Formats: sequence, structure tokens, C-alpha cells
Amino acid sequence: MNNTRKSYIFTLLAVLFWSTIASAFKITLRYIDFRELLLFASATSVIILLVALAGQKKIHLLKQLKAGDYLRSAILGFINPFLYYLVLLKAYELLLAQEAGALNYIWPVVLVLLSIPLLRQKSKKLAGSVLPL
Repeated sequence: MNNTRKSYIFTLLAVLFWSTIASAFKITLRYIDFRELLLFASATSVIILLVALAGQKKIHLLKQLKAGDYLRSAILGFINPFLYYLVLLKAYELLLAQEAGALNYIWPVVLVLLSIPLLRQKSKKLAGSVLPL
């Protein structure tokens, strides 16, 4: 299979999975609390990361990291995705799936706009190609 065909297949799969996320969250939240869902999602991510590292025979790289590296990773991981998904899953619990889904879809735009003051970037330089300001 050539690369063009693979790229189309992966694109269609990404669109399929992304478009069903609101329904999946809403259905799942009928049965478990949003905090439990976040815990399961985080644990699954850690397990998949460890399996991927082991499969690539790179698990030894974890030993090379310093305590500061783990602390920085924990802080950044707490901010995003943990805090983001904590808010998003609570929104899915409280709102209609379509409304909460819209919040999820505008997140990249919010990141660009917030990065302007936080990173002290000029809006044309940072967001000019993404947003017509």
C-alpha cells in the first residue's frame, strides 16, 4: 500500500474517531463519574506509553531522566491534558453532547489566542497563519 493511500485511510479513521467522541463521552458518563473516566483514561495512556516504549526497546530511557524532568512532566501533564479533560468531561456531564463537543473543537483556537499574551508573541507572527486577525 502506498503512502498516499495510507494517509487517506488514517485521515478517515481520525475523522471517524474524532467525530464520535462526544457520543462516546456522553454514553460513558451515564455509567461512571467524570473523575473515574479521567482516571481510566490517564491509566490507559500510561500503560500504552509503557508498552510502546517496551516494544521499541526504549524503556531504559526512563532511567536516564532526572527528578526535575519527572517533576516538569508531571506539572505539564497536570495542566494539559489533566485539567483540560477534567473541565471537558464535567462539561459533557452537564451539557448536551453537541454543546460540550463545540468546546472541545474550539480548544486549538483558544490555545493560539492564550499563547499570545502568555508567550509574549505578536499576534500576526503567532496566529497570522491560523487566524485572520
